[in-house]
Amino acid sequence: MKKILLAFFILPFLALNFAFAANLLPYKNQKPRHYLQFDLSRSFSRGIEHDQTFFSAEYNFDFTPFLGFAAIQIEENILNAAFRTQWIPLTFQTDRGEWRLGGASSYRLQKYSCYYDEHDFIFESAARWNSKKNFSIAGRLGYSWRLTFFPDIPDFHLCEGDIVFKNEFCKVWNFGLEIFAALGSYSDFRHTLFFCPQMQAGVAYNFDEHLRLAAQVEWGTTDFLASVIYVSYTLVKFNVRFSF
Repeated sequence: MKKILLAFFILPFLALNFAFAANLLPYKNQKPRHYLQFDLSRSFSRGIEHDQTFFSAEYNFDFTPFLGFAAIQIEENILNAAFRTQWIPLTFQTDRGEWRLGGASSYRLQKYSCYYDEHDFIFESAARWNSKKNFSIAGRLGYSWRLTFFPDIPDFHLCEGDIVFKNEFCKVWNFGLEIFAALGSYSDFRHTLFFCPQMQAGVAYNFDEHLRLAAQVEWGTTDFLASVIYVSYTLVKFNVRFSF
């Protein structure tokens, strides 16, 4: 089963098979784009987490082929911070759109007051398909290393590794409506095991090139290979994004 799932999630990274009939083009110089986003979220948990409302802020930097991301989220007794860089230097043009290929690296800190400090380091391959009809599919597949330290036990720490993946889908219409979804083993502030995927779906409206409003729902599961999939939490999020 694990091999079957790996084969499914690696499909976005097989773009090179289609590149034999495509043209490899260099990136053109462009003006950098900056995105600042503020989120209001409400979580509903069926596990050890607490139902709560919290805020987060994100910053994105787009200077293709380089992409940068930084975010912070403050919950009750928990501080989360996430950083990601992505380098996609290869572009393959086809009659229906373009493929972009590269790699990504991420770091996430989760600091639970008086209990533990968790550090996640992720290295991934990255691929993206942009169609000429404003539809895109993006995928990342890689490996993560987690280090966990406990303040009350200075000489003890945990070190874990696992496969990670993230697939994202987006469709935008010319009048501003946007529908998006994602399936992955982790999200920006939640990193779980490979077989405990998280799903997201949402809708947004772009008023112009500088303002975007969105609402989304996120679900987290446990023990994905069990006969009954258990939803451990639900997260409802509203956000506003400014670009400049």
